[in-house]
Amino acid sequence: MRPRRARRDRPHLDEVWRRSEANLDEAYEAARRADVVQLNVAADQSLGEAVDALVAAEQRRSSADADRVERINALRRAVELKIDVTTSNGMRPWSQSATARRVVVSEVAAALRIPEGSAQLLINESQVLGETLTATLGALQRGELSYRHAKSIVDHAQSLPEDLRREFETRVLPFAAKLTPSKFDLKARTVRERMDATTIKTRHLSALEKRETTWEPARDGMGWLHYYGSAEATLAAYNRVTDKAVALQGPDESRTLSQLRADVVADLLLDGEAPSTGRAGIRPTVVLTIPALSLLGVPSASGELEPATLDGYGPIDIDVARRLAGGAKSWIRVLTHPVTGVTLRVENRKRTIPSALRTWLRIRDRVCRKVGCNRSVRHSEIDHTQEWQHGGQHAHDNLAFLCPQHHAEKHHTSIGMRHLPNGDIEWTLPSGKTYISEPDVRMDGHSAA
Repeated sequence: MRPRRARRDRPHLDEVWRRSEANLDEAYEAARRADVVQLNVAADQSLGEAVDALVAAEQRRSSADADRVERINALRRAVELKIDVTTSNGMRPWSQSATARRVVVSEVAAALRIPEGSAQLLINESQVLGETLTATLGALQRGELSYRHAKSIVDHAQSLPEDLRREFETRVLPFAAKLTPSKFDLKARTVRERMDATTIKTRHLSALEKRETTWEPARDGMGWLHYYGSAEATLAAYNRVTDKAVALQGPDESRTLSQLRADVVADLLLDGEAPSTGRAGIRPTVVLTIPALSLLGVPSASGELEPATLDGYGPIDIDVARRLAGGAKSWIRVLTHPVTGVTLRVENRKRTIPSALRTWLRIRDRVCRKVGCNRSVRHSEIDHTQEWQHGGQHAHDNLAFLCPQHHAEKHHTSIGMRHLPNGDIEWTLPSGKTYISEPDVRMDGHSAA
């Protein structure tokens, strides 16, 4: 009888299964890695497509900027051909070119809703690109550079003699496609100086004549003070401010260096020394529009005190208004009806009392009434829309503040101006386009905002 074969032991079978499972896991892992690779490839492709789409969008934007340049030039040429020289009030007429220039600036500024200074700059850049730096305009059309690059080329080229401008463009244009705008501007400035270094003193003296300090309002009760001057003066001023700010730092000082700089500037300008704890240098003549209930400390229906309005800025906190009024030698207060906002009374504590009508016009307009202009009434003139010698009356609906530039423009061009019943002024430009200038305060006493 044959002996029974020995049965395989269980441990051996388990090992076989483990090897099989290991092989299966390896297969699964290989498959997973393949899927991940495919997903990564897909993700990379998607990311690359997103970048390509962004670049394409930027190229379209550059092309649109080039199209704007051409359209501004077309408008400028049309005005130069068609504009009529006119005048009124017996004034000596402007030249045809000066009249055309003013009309183009007004048309572009109103149509694009930009300040006239910006419009003037844009028109000038467009003319240079369209007539002189045509290679730069072509690169802009193809999306090879941004408008900031093109603007930098225009700015530097214009400081060169005319016979060197195209050569300058040829030298710097290749760098525009490789450098950021700030780095490109540095490169362009370097090339420009090497091409014509002899005029740097003359150009500096010319630029120095344009030095200025300007102010612009900001939100949240803030404002910006800009100082444009020579490099040495501005840098020296900044260094002095920084030195004084650094000297104020210490373990008990919670203000940041930026805050300290701002406070030092305020102290130096207002009080003549730094540091200072007060604002003794402020001695304003304050024009405040104060709701009657707020003046009495009575909240409105919303439960809050209605804000006051500071002439030249806008709404301010009642407590701030009271502090300003307390530090002023003289001030004008306008009380308004607590419900309708209709002006009830204008009082003036100055020795020289202006007429009620002039005061009301100043409060109503606040700035020059030419559409888009923000020049303060302090530097503007009251103008009769219908001229006095032609029957125009001293009436609120025939008077408005215009800055000297726009006062002259009104008399030297065919621009039209018409008062509307609600205090708006409708301006009709030579193109026939109409634009509305709103007052700061409407005739019913409400803010126009």
